[in-house]
Amino acid sequence: MEFKRATINGQPYGEAYTEAQAGMQKRLGIDVEKEGELARAEIAEAKVKVLNDLWELYANPYLHDEDLTFIAPDFVEDLSGKHGPEQQHATERFMLALALCHTVIADKVLGDVPRMTFKAQPPDEAALVATARDMGFTVLGNTIEGVNLNVIGEEKHYPILNIIEFNSSCKRMSAIVRMPDGKIILFCKGADSLIYSRLRRGEQAELRKRTAEHLEMFAREGLRTLCIAERVLDEEEYYDWRKIQDAAATALEEREEKLEQAADLIEQELTLLVEEDENGSTPDEEFIGLIRAELDKHLALFNLTGSDQDLAEARHNHEPPGPTHGLVIDGFTLRWALRDELKQKFLLCKQCKSVLCCRVSPAQKAAVCAMVKTGLDVMTLSVGDGANDVAMIQEADVGVGIAGVEGRQAAMSSDYAIGQFRFL
Repeated sequence: MEFKRATINGQPYGEAYTEAQAGMQKRLGIDVEKEGELARAEIAEAKVKVLNDLWELYANPYLHDEDLTFIAPDFVEDLSGKHGPEQQHATERFMLALALCHTVIADKVLGDVPRMTFKAQPPDEAALVATARDMGFTVLGNTIEGVNLNVIGEEKHYPILNIIEFNSSCKRMSAIVRMPDGKIILFCKGADSLIYSRLRRGEQAELRKRTAEHLEMFAREGLRTLCIAERVLDEEEYYDWRKIQDAAATALEEREEKLEQAADLIEQELTLLVEEDENGSTPDEEFIGLIRAELDKHLALFNLTGSDQDLAEARHNHEPPGPTHGLVIDGFTLRWALRDELKQKFLLCKQCKSVLCCRVSPAQKAAVCAMVKTGLDVMTLSVGDGANDVAMIQEADVGVGIAGVEGRQAAMSSDYAIGQFRFL
C-alpha cells in the first residue's frame, strides 16, 4: 500500500500513473506504453525536486529516497510557506493528523543510517504514517501516555487521551489528543461517505464540494480514498463522554455495541481539517460570465432567454426533445452552473435530448436531482450502484439501488433494489 495523492483545503496534491488511468486511455485509443513512459519520466523528475525541497526544508534523518511515494512538489512548497501561512498551516495540520491518528507500532532500525519502520494491522495505516515521516512528521514511538513525534526537527510529546479503534461496522477510527496549547482535539479518519455524514451541518460548504470532487477524481484513477476530519472538545464535554466510554469498556454484556454507541456520541459535528478561506470562496465573476454567455448562446437556438416565462412554459411542456442537442458538463463547471444566478438557465437545458454530468461529487448529484424536482415540479427517478450515489437516490422521489461490484450501500438506501441495470 502506497500513499499517492491528497487534497488539503481544496488543493489537490500528488502525481501518479495508475493501471486504471492506463485502462481508460487504452479504451480511448491512446498508446498507453508511450503515455506511461512519459508519465513515469515526469514523476521521476518531480520526485527529484521533492527530495531537494524536503532536504532544504529540514535535514530529515528518516527520509530515504527509495521510500518516498508521495510525489508532490507543490505540497512541499506549501509546507515550507512559499504560498502563504494559511496553506502552510493546512498542510502541517494534515500531516500531524496522519502522525497522531493511528494504531501503528514504530520500530527504529539502528545502523549507520537510521530508519523508522511501521507495523500496522491494516496496511494503509502504515502507508499514511510513513508519508508523514517522509514529510518531516516522524512517529518515534509510543508511551503509556501518548506518542513521541519529531516535527520538522523538533521532538514533541502528544498525550493520547483515547483511541477509538477501527472496526468493520463503523469503518472509521479516532484519536483524542491533548495538543501543546492545551486544547483537546478529536481526529477522525474513515470512508468519505461516513465522514461526510458526520460533518457539522451548514459549514464549509464550498470546501466540502471541492474535496468531494477531488476524492471522486482520485477514485476514478483507481486509488482508495478516505477522509480526515477533526473536532475541538471542551474539557467538560470530553470528561462527560469519558464516563460513558469507561462504562462501555468495562461492561460485561453487549460490550461491543455499547462501545460503538459511545463512539457514535463523540464522532459527530466534525469539520474537515482546515477552515475554508473566505476570500477563496468568492466565485470568479469572469468565469461565471463565460458560463452565462455560453448558456445564453445555446438557449437562443431554442428561442429561450432563461426568463421566468420560459421556466413556466418548461414546467408545463414535458414533450421529449428532439435528438439534435446534448450537454456535457463536468463537476468543476457544474458548481458554478448550480449557483442561483445561473441555475434557471441551466435548468432550461431540458431542451437537450440528454444532459451528462461527469466527474461530479455525491453532493452535486443530489443537487442536480433536487434542482430538476423542484425547478420543473416533476417526479424524479435516481438509479445508482455505489456509496457515492446514496445522496442522489435519497433525494429523488423514487430511488433504485443496484447491488453488485460497488457494494450494497446504494441498494440499502433505495426504495427498490435490483441485481443488474438491465433489470430496471
